[in-house]
Amino acid sequence: SISGGSDITEGSPATFTLTASPAPTSAITVNLNVSDSGDFAVSGQTGTRQVPIPTGGTASFTVTTVNDNADEPDGAIAATVNTGSGYSPHNTNGSASVTVNDNDNPSATPSGSGGSPGPPSSDPEEQEPSPDRETLEAIYDAAGGGSWTRNDSWKTSSPIDDWYGVTVEDNRVTRLYLENNNLRGPVPLAQLERLASLEELALWGNELTGDITDELGKRVDRAALRKIKDVNGSALADWFREDDTPFDYSGWSGVTDDNDRVTGLDLSGVGLSGELTEAVWEISELSELDLSENPDLRGEVPARVMDGELEVLDVSGSGVCAEESEELARWLESINFTDSENCGETESSGGGSGGCFLASGDVSGERAYQVVIAVLVLAAVVGAGRIARAGR
Repeated sequence: SISGGSDITEGSPATFTLTASPAPTSAITVNLNVSDSGDFAVSGQTGTRQVPIPTGGTASFTVTTVNDNADEPDGAIAATVNTGSGYSPHNTNGSASVTVNDNDNPSATPSGSGGSPGPPSSDPEEQEPSPDRETLEAIYDAAGGGSWTRNDSWKTSSPIDDWYGVTVEDNRVTRLYLENNNLRGPVPLAQLERLASLEELALWGNELTGDITDELGKRVDRAALRKIKDVNGSALADWFREDDTPFDYSGWSGVTDDNDRVTGLDLSGVGLSGELTEAVWEISELSELDLSENPDLRGEVPARVMDGELEVLDVSGSGVCAEESEELARWLESINFTDSENCGETESSGGGSGGCFLASGDVSGERAYQVVIAVLVLAAVVGAGRIARAGR
């Protein structure tokens, strides 16, 4: 369940508290959506985020708001718990909001103006709509927007940066985050490619068909890195610096790229923790991934990893497991795969059996052993039958 804190005035943080009942035996990571009914949240504070809940059963997080000089109606910051691994949202307390009060006075009427309005605003977003508005509306129509899990403000007269999952800079869309949101149909490639300033694109976890272009793949890569950073920001301090040039990863620790596509991630021993975000598997050109020596990291290697370009995968010294699949196990045997002895466990969990892991080099191990035992038992039974018949 989630609860919101007291009402705030713009510029103060909105506080939310998550409660897991019963308290988990090991830390869980909760997926959330944060939205802003108004224009109060600082850029980057809305959209999806992940919050870890420790074994104590509660965790708090804040959403930063801006103290501007614009007179505007009061609004609210809302947070909704999404379904995730190891938990389910509360039936009635899965959403909460915090009221944000504006602290600005209406502009005084200029003396001698007779009540006439002041000069027109110099803000280009107030003077003209974004050229990306029609493109977003086309994406909404093409991907079944009426059935999306979240479609807050889409195809309304609200500024497009109020639309769920949309981030705008200089009146152009720079980020589009619609993952796990029930988008359906063919990927709207033509519309997406018309978003000329788009830098980050998250569409994974939807019912979309077809492949994306390499140009859009760059945007997906960057969105995936953003998601990894959001989950483990302190461990990746040199990612997403203010002076970064989009798609230039020079100076980013552990990131290897080729022609603006991410091809390698060395995240060994950087202190990753909690649930491994599914975004890491969306980097389609990734050939080398090292998650080793992160004992508080857990999660699953999904079967869909077989559709990518991965050639080297190391999860040793972590709690990362592989989906239970013989096909996946055989595929892992075909690449340079180093498994973990701590499958399903983390350092803080006090151990666990895992139960979802097929170890490298052991596709025929335990199961073959079980088959041999079964054959021996069957042989003994048949042999006993023959002895009995011979005795008669």
